Amino acid sequence: MFLGYGAALYVSVLIADLFFGRGGNLSLVLIFGSLGLGLASQLFFDWHNVRPIFEVFRTGNIAIAIMMLGWWLFASETAICIIVAWPVLFVGLGIGLYATCAILNAIDQKTTFCLPLLILPFMAPIFDLGALVPMKSYAISSQIEMRGTPDEIRMLTQSVPLIADAERPWTFTHSILRAPRPLRAELVDRIRYATWESGVAFEEILTPSDDPQNFSWTFNFPDPELLKPLDYRVSPLGPRRISV
Repeated sequence: MFLGYGAALYVSVLIADLFFGRGGNLSLVLIFGSLGLGLASQLFFDWHNVRPIFEVFRTGNIAIAIMMLGWWLFASETAICIIVAWPVLFVGLGIGLYATCAILNAIDQKTTFCLPLLILPFMAPIFDLGALVPMKSYAISSQIEMRGTPDEIRMLTQSVPLIADAERPWTFTHSILRAPRPLRAELVDRIRYATWESGVAFEEILTPSDDPQNFSWTFNFPDPELLKPLDYRVSPLGPRRISV
């Protein structure tokens, strides 16, 4: 029952987010969902409110771990998203569980009175929770200082040979969670074809310029199928071309 409830909540968020654009702020939806899982843990695993709360909390976390494993196996979520969501679910489950116990104690443990509360988390994706959080746009830039003449730097960046493992720094995201990493780039007729791990590939169209110190390009993603190994929430499938 708990896994079915969690799956139904997950599907409702996906439907609202992907098909109706009503997912709102997904972080708020995740918080509401974690509180709902805490509520469900108490009602499903300790109907009569007789077990120690720590035991119910542990059982709920085991059930959530099983649920997350299913999301990962069916490729509906990446390992990165699961790792990021886990602390929120962990804390939210505890808060929801404690609140449910307090309600049960206040109404003489009439558990059936709490059953309608299970519907509340499903309301989160229906209403636009994003309106509760001020939204701002930011421009992100980075600078890297490289030794060499402009011509030498341009030559090295236009076509990038296969990047060896020894050249890569260790990172948790790439080394442990196995997020795709860049492999090589080949310049053909002012288009740099970038190849990443897991079959990820896209184009970088160089901007014409006579200034040797100016090197810019525009990203182009002609085949969305080649971006599937990336998480759909962060893959650049909005505008087809992004200027850098």
